[in-house]
Amino acid sequence: MSNIESWDWESKEKMLAEPAKWKDQFEDVLEPYISPDGEKIASIVKIGEGEHNIAINEGTWEEPFEKIWYSRFSPDGRLTALITKDMEWTMAVDGKTWEQMYEYIWDTKFSADGKIIAATTKVDGVYGITINEKTLECPTKLHSIASHVISPDGKISVAIAQTLPLAEGDVNAFTKRCLVGSCKRQAVE
Repeated sequence: MSNIESWDWESKEKMLAEPAKWKDQFEDVLEPYISPDGEKIASIVKIGEGEHNIAINEGTWEEPFEKIWYSRFSPDGRLTALITKDMEWTMAVDGKTWEQMYEYIWDTKFSADGKIIAATTKVDGVYGITINEKTLECPTKLHSIASHVISPDGKISVAIAQTLPLAEGDVNAFTKRCLVGSCKRQAVE
């Protein structure tokens, strides 16, 4: 966790938020998370039919979204969440969305310092790893991705990927082990 030196270790008590009041303010309150420095608490909240937001300390993000999922604080204290807007998915960081929209986005990962944010994505039936809004280019089309990890400095991304198409129910092709390999890509600076 970065900036541990700047954390407030002296205060005996500090009121940052009253999340118990969120149950009175919002239709539903889900998944509370605390920032690495203990200064922020956030939760996905339902504000109406088809509208969700993030409550953070005593406020909310500026813009509501159709759905919000997998909210997490990065090691540097930024709040991330996967959101839908016009029935497409993307990443929101402190309430600001990435420009690229995806069929799916999942499995958020962070570098040790929090400066790198990565996720597994799918666009037009092709899977990829997206790092700080840039999808890494692979030499072959990826038909699926699993077990995505990034190095502590965020410069290397590795995943198990299916690189050849597999017909539904083709057990023989799967057992030949010709369809799955490890995809290691250097991240773009």
